[in-house]
Amino acid sequence: MLKFLAVLGEWLLKNSVQKVIAGAGLSVVGYVGILVAVRAAFNTMISDLNSIPATLLQMMGICRIDHFIGSFVSVALFLLTLNSGKLMIRKKQ
Repeated sequence: MLKFLAVLGEWLLKNSVQKVIAGAGLSVVGYVGILVAVRAAFNTMISDLNSIPATLLQMMGICRIDHFIGSFVSVALFLLTLNSGKLMIRKKQ
């Protein structure tokens, strides 16, 4: 009975702990990678907006283009988050 419990415990630790550690590593690396990409895109967009003349920026504000860009970025990040849940570690057979 003790040998059976030892084998069972070894099997559980081998399979579940490895999957948990690998999954946690993937999610941390994915989060950091996406965070760096999004920050770089925002910084580039902000620096490009600072070079636009003030009258053009005012016209964009009147036409509500800023709300459109914000909505577009929000939807893109939502879809990215939604699709990241589909990523799984699968063992090839």
